[in-house]
Amino acid sequence: MKKILFIPTYTYLSSPIFSNLLEKLNEYENIYLDVEEQFDSEKTSREFKDKFTQVIKIESIGDKKSFFSKIINIFEIIKFKNELICFLKKEKPSIIITTSDLSLSVRVIKKYLPYTPIVVIQSAMISNIGLNRTFKHYLKYIIFNKILSLPLIRKQNYFGHEYNNNILLLWGDYFKKLVDNNNTIKSIGDITFDNFPIKNSLKLKKEILLKYNFKEETKIVTICTSAFSGIIDSDVEKKLYNIYKNIILTKKELFFIIKPHPRNNGKELEDIFTPLKADNFVILHEHLHTLFQYTDIHISSFSRTALEALASNIPILSINPDNEIKLEDFFNNEIDEKVRSIDEMIIKIDALLDSTDKFFDLRDIYIDKMLYRLDGGATQRAVDIIKEEIEKNG
Repeated sequence: MKKILFIPTYTYLSSPIFSNLLEKLNEYENIYLDVEEQFDSEKTSREFKDKFTQVIKIESIGDKKSFFSKIINIFEIIKFKNELICFLKKEKPSIIITTSDLSLSVRVIKKYLPYTPIVVIQSAMISNIGLNRTFKHYLKYIIFNKILSLPLIRKQNYFGHEYNNNILLLWGDYFKKLVDNNNTIKSIGDITFDNFPIKNSLKLKKEILLKYNFKEETKIVTICTSAFSGIIDSDVEKKLYNIYKNIILTKKELFFIIKPHPRNNGKELEDIFTPLKADNFVILHEHLHTLFQYTDIHISSFSRTALEALASNIPILSINPDNEIKLEDFFNNEIDEKVRSIDEMIIKIDALLDSTDKFFDLRDIYIDKMLYRLDGGATQRAVDIIKEEIEKNG
């Protein structure tokens, strides 16, 4: 039986993609290489991994900052490489499916199995494209990323540029111009959305409102936090949370659900929001598939959850306090969702509560440009390409 080796980025990004693919690849032996960082609960992670024919656990490399720790890290990487090479020689996979082209695992595979096809499936926004890099950046990239294979550069900095013969399956044509055109690139849509819920559950909404003592007609606003620690200045992050807190205090007629990012510390969020002493919000670690069945408006900041809300037919607002966060946005204000202050937030929430017609007109245009199609067929398009590559390579 031919074998497919799956390599994740983060479990919460990879698992919905891999789960959809597995349903249509059951004639193969499907192996999960359990080496990357995980943020799902133990139960969720275990149930996801149970879908594979086998799960191979190799200890992943820690993120060490000090000089001496980096030296230790080199020995850990050598050990990791040797274990992975031993596994590859034993299993001889027919194809590699991954959600990152620059993970250490993929680099090792590319070096020791150079003729095995690698299919890279876009799982998030392509980050840091177009940044001005100095000679020092490139020198560091060549030494650490190419020669030593130390993952010291964020793996999406060079998405699609590392290996020109990888097969890249991107969300839509918009992203093709951001990557190296020497790659084999296909627009397939976002596999995650093939099984994503559309907001339609009045029953669930009534239940959640009743549970927290709100009237049936109350609108529900879901705030999905982002993992910004170390990425943006702490002062900017404080401004962001101040907007969240002020809108909760200002719009007391709304019910706010705060959904922590998988990397957020739950206690940290409690410390931020509990002093509000407001009774119109709750912090819930609920799955988005549940939340988005009854959410009326979604609020976030540079988060993929906004794209998921968009796919679920939910109006979105994206916060960038005073335009101080310098990251690549999912939307570039193409659907009039950007908010820079609490005053803008109040105006835009009121506008959406009054009518969503403008938002949904812009949403349709945006989806055609960015996501190819939301037709439930992205998984099948990926599977067809994967099977073709397996047959082509024996």
